[in-house]
Amino acid sequence: DETVLATDATQSFTANFSSAFGADGAGTQTYALGMTAGASGLTDTATGEAVNLSLNGAVVEGRTATTNLLVFTLSVAANGDVTLDQLRAVVHPDATNPDDATSLSSDNLVTLTATITDKDGDSAQATLNIGQNLVFEDDGPSIHTTGTEPILTVDETVLATDATQSFTANFSSAFGADGAGTLTYALGVTAGASGLTDTATGEAVNLSLNGTVVQGRTATTNLLVFTVSVAANGDVTLDQLRAVVHPDATNPDDATTLSADNLVRLTATKTDKDGDSAQATLNIGKNLVFEDDGPSLAFGNLIGTGSVLPQFGFWDHSAGADGLGAAGLDISVNSQFTLVRPDNTTTTGTATLTEQSPSPDGSGAYHFAGTLTGDFDNNAATADTSVDYTLTAFANGRYALDLVQGFSSEIVLSTADGALGAGGPDPVRTLLIPEQNPPIIPSPSEEVVFFSAKALASTSDILTGIGPGAPDPTETTLQTDPLPSYIDPSAMNVSTAGIGVANNLFQGDNLAAIGVNDESFVVNPESLLTSMRVFIDNSVGGYNTATEDLYYRAYYEDGTFSNLIEVNTLTPEAGGQVSFLIESNGTNLIDAVQLTMARGEIKIPTIQFTHESESLASDVQLTFNATLTDKDGDSATSTFDANLFANDLDNATFDFSLVGTGGERDAFNIDLSVDENLYQVTGFDANANLRDALVLNGDQSAVVQSIDNTGADSIVTVAETGGQVTTITLVGVDLLTSDIVFGSV
Repeated sequence: DETVLATDATQSFTANFSSAFGADGAGTQTYALGMTAGASGLTDTATGEAVNLSLNGAVVEGRTATTNLLVFTLSVAANGDVTLDQLRAVVHPDATNPDDATSLSSDNLVTLTATITDKDGDSAQATLNIGQNLVFEDDGPSIHTTGTEPILTVDETVLATDATQSFTANFSSAFGADGAGTLTYALGVTAGASGLTDTATGEAVNLSLNGTVVQGRTATTNLLVFTVSVAANGDVTLDQLRAVVHPDATNPDDATTLSADNLVRLTATKTDKDGDSAQATLNIGKNLVFEDDGPSLAFGNLIGTGSVLPQFGFWDHSAGADGLGAAGLDISVNSQFTLVRPDNTTTTGTATLTEQSPSPDGSGAYHFAGTLTGDFDNNAATADTSVDYTLTAFANGRYALDLVQGFSSEIVLSTADGALGAGGPDPVRTLLIPEQNPPIIPSPSEEVVFFSAKALASTSDILTGIGPGAPDPTETTLQTDPLPSYIDPSAMNVSTAGIGVANNLFQGDNLAAIGVNDESFVVNPESLLTSMRVFIDNSVGGYNTATEDLYYRAYYEDGTFSNLIEVNTLTPEAGGQVSFLIESNGTNLIDAVQLTMARGEIKIPTIQFTHESESLASDVQLTFNATLTDKDGDSATSTFDANLFANDLDNATFDFSLVGTGGERDAFNIDLSVDENLYQVTGFDANANLRDALVLNGDQSAVVQSIDNTGADSIVTVAETGGQVTTITLVGVDLLTSDIVFGSV
């Protein structure tokens, strides 16, 4: 048996010879081997040469035909024991059986002759053909699994990087006596579900075998997700091409694998030189590990002013291999923000922020809008005001904070919320909004002076009663005896029952043209207005533009005035009322308005006054929280600030002092559209690892005339298109031209 090649086979053939010495008595009985020289019918496994027979003395030898290597010997002992000694493996015909047997091609190729000789020398012989009594059993290879299996780990963060591990140490094998043949490796698979899910499509990943390569493909769209291949040397390679879903959304680096170990198998096959083979198989489905790739997100801070212009910061992000999830980018604002007063005390305001639709839009920009409410004018006696703003994160790595009104707050007052000062009925009355108790003038309220006017009074006379700009003539100033020539002596009625002359109706004669008998009055609020809205109810038939004629003239802060304008455009209001709007001319605010009823009669229950206050008296510190979520639920977060600085009225050197945070990416926004032109910037990072940005807004055609880095500070001079020169002092840094970018127009 070649499995135990050193073990010989010996058998006695004496029983196969029956003999007698005869009458002469016992002499000797001897045994001798014979052979037919030449081919034995065997083949030496190692050399592939035929095994030839020869007789060397009394020993039959089988030797390789060319190299004369000794393959086996056959000898016979004096007692008739025949011994077969195999020294080299021979080829066996059945490669499927590692223990099959072979023999010489013919029985008579080897013979055993017994000779019996009696006492007086007579002899007799008998011969056995024993060629096919010489049997050579095969020795097959052996193989089994052993050791700790390696793990193939791919990381979606570096999706192009494959994982390769050698499994050769996990198979222990031997070729056996036949000598080395081949050791091969092959992959097997259980076709069907792998237990993985493709992130982008949401489809299950199914396993299949394509030639010698295991493939994982999406169940419906047949997209290739991963492959597993094995090299001739036993190296197994896992190549991931698409991201798969991972179970733990709280961990952007968690791992997943196949649902069962036996879904993918590695089989090693050991084949010896005469074709016998043995196999061993490892289950490696769970040796295939897919690590997650989470998103990344980093927002820089925005440092700016209360400008109406959009101001810019910078952000960077990556969705990673999983791609963006449906949530995409979310940004929230802390519900409370900080106002830093000029004396460095602080108070808080409230903030909201809501994502708009579509977000992202077709260009990949995310849109958010909200409101800031707080004591922006640093005056506890006035009501908190609100500012609308938008926050837009653009796909190019910029984000914009746009204060829709700038830090100018819109204040709307209504006659419905007021009360008349003491006195009356008189042609001149003062309405206090909000109502004061007692109604003493002067008051902290808005003081609106109404006076009955003569319909044909000149504009110059009316301007005298208004007093262009501020301060305005008071009720005491106007209510003289005698009255000024332009004031009608009829009593002014100011109430929610109706604002009119002599009663609560506003009446004209029956002629279309303005005449001496038509009623007219002037409304002169204490504040300058952006607009005034006059309401008309329907209690006396409303206002019919076809049969009635109502006119107004607006007087502006600079002493100019509008034409006499007939009211023909009405806006429906609640309760069957209508209204019309009187607006500033875009250059100058409204100081007062004169209303004249030329024909017909109406009732005016309410007048609203709207003015905007440039009210950023305190620094505003906003904190935002951004979250980016990928398709399998992993998220990255980034917190960033938008710090908006008020005009520093107490600083004789600089109009604005912008302060950044060292070690964080800041974008310092400079507003070139305003008269203020002296800026100081501190906390500007300018090193090899981090460089902040200086953003110039409001003048795309402005020219950076110089950057002076000769001193301790960097002095930047910007020439604006209107001729103004803005100077920016950056404390303690040397600025580069590349640090300056242009922002909004």
